[in-house]
Amino acid sequence: MALIPLNTFKTKTSLLGESTATNVYVAPVGTTAIILMAQVSNVSTSSETVSLVHYRNRPILQDAQGNGAQSVGGTYLVQKFSNSTGRCGYTFVW
Repeated sequence: MALIPLNTFKTKTSLLGESTATNVYVAPVGTTAIILMAQVSNVSTSSETVSLVHYRNRPILQDAQGNGAQSVGGTYLVQKFSNSTGRCGYTFVW
């Protein structure tokens, strides 16, 4: 029997600041997180830009066939998406 549940679904919310990076979720050591959906809402009176980035802290080595290697660093899921003015929301689904 596994000590960690096979599937755990999380809902995370965060109030994003102006021109600052915000970590919304950090997976515990030894686990993998899969992002199913992200939603961004603009409640200000000005247009805003948002980026969603996945960061990897350790490299993933390639398999015997040379596939699957991933370097350390950030991978953009959404880059510089312009959010309209006024109360509007956008949903990103993977």
